[in-house]
Amino acid sequence: MVGNRDFMVGKKFCKLAGLTLLKEPHLIDLDGTPTLLMHGDSLCIDDVSYQRYRRWVRNPILQAIAKALPRSFRQHLSNKIKQKSRDQKTKKSYDIMDVNQVEVARVMQHHSVSQLIHGHTHRPAIHPLTIAGKPASRIVLGDWDEKIVSFLACQPDQINLIDPRVPN
Repeated sequence: MVGNRDFMVGKKFCKLAGLTLLKEPHLIDLDGTPTLLMHGDSLCIDDVSYQRYRRWVRNPILQAIAKALPRSFRQHLSNKIKQKSRDQKTKKSYDIMDVNQVEVARVMQHHSVSQLIHGHTHRPAIHPLTIAGKPASRIVLGDWDEKIVSFLACQPDQINLIDPRVPN
């Protein structure tokens, strides 16, 4: 599933890498629990400038134009966008950059799921929720770097979020 910086990953790359590209949102059955997989950025509806950016960069016409540009120019553009993103994050409140709880509930109800797994905000946690009067959960995966990994260990009737930033 693509994210905010790898949104142009396509079928060709996935085939070469032996990956399956999932469309967002993606519904799975996780040990009998209907579970929705999402990147998560579409849930951050209070971050209006990011949502505008998201619509722009995921436009198929603009992506086709970008793919026609030389790789070195695309890399330069990507570096500029990353730097601008880092700069803007320092000026935004965490609340704006986090998911909107009403949107989370709306999406989960729309897909009739009691479990949502996403990244994007990279604040690893398992959040218990109540959706339509029933227990539910939102699981947030953390980001990865050279020293930290974040993943789910799933067994029947138990999900563990493995991330050094999350207390056991």
